[in-house]
Formats: sequence, C-alpha cells, structure tokens
Amino acid sequence: QQRLCHYASPNAVPFEAHTDTTFATIIPVSAVAGLEVHNAEQGWVRPEAACQADTDGGGGLTVVVMAGELLQLLTCGYFPAAVHRVTRGSDMGRVSAPLLVRGRWQHRIRTGDLCTNDIVRDELREMDGMECRELHNTLVRRIGLYS
Repeated sequence: QQRLCHYASPNAVPFEAHTDTTFATIIPVSAVAGLEVHNAEQGWVRPEAACQADTDGGGGLTVVVMAGELLQLLTCGYFPAAVHRVTRGSDMGRVSAPLLVRGRWQHRIRTGDLCTNDIVRDELREMDGMECRELHNTLVRRIGLYS
C-alpha cells in the first residue's frame, strides 16, 4: 500500500511513536528529514538526516527500510518492529511517500509451526490460517495503534 503523507501540523511531532502492522515499510528519503527511529542505545535517531549527509541531499535516491509487526511476529522477534515517529521537520512541514508491504487481504498465512519460543508459538498457533486482513486487525487491536 503506497501512501502520500503531508505532515503540516503545528505540533513538533505530528505522528507520535508507533510501529507499523506490515512486513516492512519502505520510505524514500525526504528532502526534509523528519523520520525518527528509536534505538535502545542512542534514543531517537534520524536516518534520513544521515542518508542526506551521505548522498548530498538524498533526493529520493535512498530509502529507509523498517521491519513491521508482521515480520516481528513471523520471525519470532528476530527482526523487531521499528518504533518510529514523524517530526514536522520544518515550518513548512514535510512530505513522505511510504510503501507499506503487507500480504493481500484475502491471503491466509500459515503460522502454526514457525518458531520454538513457547509463548510466541502459542500466539502464532492462534493466528494460524487467518486472512491477512484479520491478522492486521488483530495486531492493531493488540498494540493499540493504527498504521
């Protein structure tokens, strides 16, 4: 699912900390850096600012790839979902065009025997055979967020 987002809120952080209910989210580097990803060692980091410094302004030549809740679930936490937020970036706001990589809504995911962690395995068994739409809605309810 491709989105076009314009963050023009007067708030410094128009989109608070969250994770995405995706396999992955792919975000072209914006000319106005505003994406922040939480890192346990460093706190909030700005990958777009680092990319722009490496590529003379970015200009959409670089993307940021973040793991989502579905990938975290299906890999038993090997790829943790990226906790991230969006800051305004400038007085004029910012534009972003994230690609949310999800399964087709009607596709059923077989999760029953994916990992050896007992707690996660039980959760995966409960979700075995769910359509992607139902799995997405279950994760949204579980984490209390919408993405």
